[in-house]
Amino acid sequence: MGCFSINLGISTSIFAKFAGAISTMEYAFAYNWNNLWLESDSTLVVQALQTMQGFPWKLRTRWANCILKFGSNNIRISNIFREGNCCADKLASMGAQGTTAWWPNVPNFIVNFYGRDLSTMPFYRFR
Repeated sequence: MGCFSINLGISTSIFAKFAGAISTMEYAFAYNWNNLWLESDSTLVVQALQTMQGFPWKLRTRWANCILKFGSNNIRISNIFREGNCCADKLASMGAQGTTAWWPNVPNFIVNFYGRDLSTMPFYRFR
């Protein structure tokens, strides 16, 4: 298992979700991972990944390359509720602050969130 954060510069949230999914596939291929499970809190992204349609034009070439590389590998794609994935939220915040990094293991700053995600405990936000 690994995780990463990427600074995309100025972009929309939906573009960031597509770019994150594609970057995940690129990292997985670079590390010779044969099984990949992509989770997204965006139904639009999940549907686009499952139907192979609907990608932003700026990412289409990268997406086509990912499909060529992963054509025969085992890829699972699922939707997850935003509050159910605290790790992704924290990593997205790191990327938005300018941090571009790859961690081959769970980094210290999300260990507690990772344990909560593994236990499938709900995470409630109160104002």
